[in-house]
Amino acid sequence: MRFVPLEMVPALEAALSAEIECGSWTRARDALAMALGLHGLRVGEVCRALRADLFVAGCRLHVATLKGGRPRDVPLHESLVSALLEWRGAAAHHPWLLYTRPGGQMQRSHLERAARRFTHQVLSESVRFHSLRHTFAMRLYAESHDLFLVQRLLGHRSIKSTEVYLASLAPVPEACLMRIRGDEHHHVARPRLRLFAPTG
Repeated sequence: MRFVPLEMVPALEAALSAEIECGSWTRARDALAMALGLHGLRVGEVCRALRADLFVAGCRLHVATLKGGRPRDVPLHESLVSALLEWRGAAAHHPWLLYTRPGGQMQRSHLERAARRFTHQVLSESVRFHSLRHTFAMRLYAESHDLFLVQRLLGHRSIKSTEVYLASLAPVPEACLMRIRGDEHHHVARPRLRLFAPTG
């Protein structure tokens, strides 16, 4: 699966919210990592993110260059920033934004396994961590119709890379696009932790 079906995103967000609020320390950390993936971060960018890269006042995370991309500031929803700070608690001496119990850097393989395990529980199908990034691109383009905004927030140097992400947008039904806008007259339940902030 290249991306989470848009009609399933609210269920995934709600499950991540519950995991962050009530899960164990490790499962809450893994859910926070997946929330960052739903903001367009690559798994390597999540592993390398430093506490110093999180700007609380502006609700954004600075992402350094990776894979030949551009450094960028990724807007985060304020509830995700709050959840990250609450999860960290008093452990401010660790330099990593998300870290292992001994205080080390997260490993890509762990987050890949966590993404597959968690999405299988929620969606009945395993999703790679990178698919969360594709999901972000799909949702952002569906709301903004701005290919260059998607390019900027994904950190792509070439617009052609961004177009690859959106190649499968055409078959998405209109009902899905209405759901992700959260139109109240469609009675769409909004999760407590809103993971998507389209324009920052």
